[in-house]
Amino acid sequence: MTAPLIAFSIPLLDAALAVIRRLLRGQPICGADRRHIHHLLLDRGLTPRRVALLLYGVCAVAAVFALTLSVAQHRFSGLVIVIFCVSAWIGIQHLGYIEFNLAGHLVNPQTFRRVLGAQLRLRALEDALIRAQTVESCWSAVRDTCHGFGFDHVSMRLDHTVFFDSTPGAQNGAWSLQVPLSNEEFVRLERGFDSPIEPMIIEPLADLLRRTLTPKLPAFQWRGNGSSGASVRAAGL
Repeated sequence: MTAPLIAFSIPLLDAALAVIRRLLRGQPICGADRRHIHHLLLDRGLTPRRVALLLYGVCAVAAVFALTLSVAQHRFSGLVIVIFCVSAWIGIQHLGYIEFNLAGHLVNPQTFRRVLGAQLRLRALEDALIRAQTVESCWSAVRDTCHGFGFDHVSMRLDHTVFFDSTPGAQNGAWSLQVPLSNEEFVRLERGFDSPIEPMIIEPLADLLRRTLTPKLPAFQWRGNGSSGASVRAAGL
């Protein structure tokens, strides 16, 4: 069955790539797009005639591989298959499929460890905020986790208490992320442009902070009003 599969490799490969691409993108498998092999060749500036001739030539090469495999002795069949698979992989790489490049980057062991470590930190932060009974314990969990993620400046206003902390030698020029908890309360995170940070944690982190801290605001405000007449406290400044 290997020789016929190689002979029809172009249409089979195009269909297989389309299915995998759409699964990676979360799109319907039967949906239409302009990411087929001939579309990518057209986007590179080739004319339809040249694209057709190029695909004919590739199909002819695949047919030669299939014929070679059918007449080769068994000791050479494995080599023919390996050469064909390597050639096909090189061709796929030259087409520039972004989905496969990103997927290959994600399955890299180093990237996998970074993503896993970030998710574990997010889970630990969520558990700590759920268990937190005081404003100070919430601040401690937010400060330590956000500094661990690479944010240089961390500030929080919660129950009329303002907290702020910076890492030594932190840059002043930075971009910032502010997570509103109410009209007055917020969490603000800043980092320098050169500070390393995992980009995939920014949205989950912002959602986690708002989801876990906002329900605690009424309880904190009630305790503050009942235990002390002070309306503003400052800590960590």
